[in-house]
Amino acid sequence: MLSKIQKIIGVILLGILLSTCKEVIDFNTPDTLKDAIFIEGKLTKGDPSTVFVKIGQVFDFSTNPSLLLGESVQVIDELGQSIPLISREQGIFRLTIPNDHPTFKVEYGQAYKIRVQLRNQEVYESSYDTLYQAPIPTDLTIQKIVRNVQNAAGEINPAEFLTFNISTPFLTYNDGTKTRLLWEFGSVFKFSDTPNGTGRFPCRATSQEPKTCYVSFNPVANYTSLNSNFLSGDRITNFTFYESPNLNTFVFAEGYYLSVHQQAISEQALTYWEQVNALTAIIG
Repeated sequence: MLSKIQKIIGVILLGILLSTCKEVIDFNTPDTLKDAIFIEGKLTKGDPSTVFVKIGQVFDFSTNPSLLLGESVQVIDELGQSIPLISREQGIFRLTIPNDHPTFKVEYGQAYKIRVQLRNQEVYESSYDTLYQAPIPTDLTIQKIVRNVQNAAGEINPAEFLTFNISTPFLTYNDGTKTRLLWEFGSVFKFSDTPNGTGRFPCRATSQEPKTCYVSFNPVANYTSLNSNFLSGDRITNFTFYESPNLNTFVFAEGYYLSVHQQAISEQALTYWEQVNALTAIIG
């Protein structure tokens, strides 16, 4: 069993389409939703700093998600300095900003926004959002727990699960607020393909010797947020940010790897991720 903490020094989320969801889901989607788009952006301070923007069409249960072609995407600082992003695949824009860039600086406490122009000349621009420094986590632990679950036949049986727990200090910023945290995580599991087997993605059927594949996937609820402004103290210890599915699955048969990115986000971004978490909590 492997685990890893990957540090992201700072992150800012910009220009994200907000939505809400009720417990009762109406599958009769309004016609206006069919033409709606989403724009997701992330600015990460590092050496070098990076910018990532994704543009796509909002989808419902009757359509498939699709990314959209963008004419241009820019990230803009408080002084009005802008820098264009580069796209090498549909709907995805990226940029690496070196620390010695002559005109564009990525600094904690500064605010940034994104401007997107689509191929149909429609223009979308986010409001400014502040970049906060993220604290460095001190520990990541894994604990096996046992819980009674009901199977398809209605029988109650004990089942094993894993909880992933993190310990981290909080930071206090110049505006008097404390860290608003977002944990983003992804999983990889080991899978051994067999000769003439059907294989699992990305393993392909083969008549050669058995081979080992590593399959990456993201859980449905692969984001967890926490507002430390509502907590006393300057740190948390063994906070459970993720609980795995039942261990009695092929995902855990040969090896499982979880990577975690701890991020500091603004109040606006925290509101968005709280809505996302509320939505994924009722998916079933």
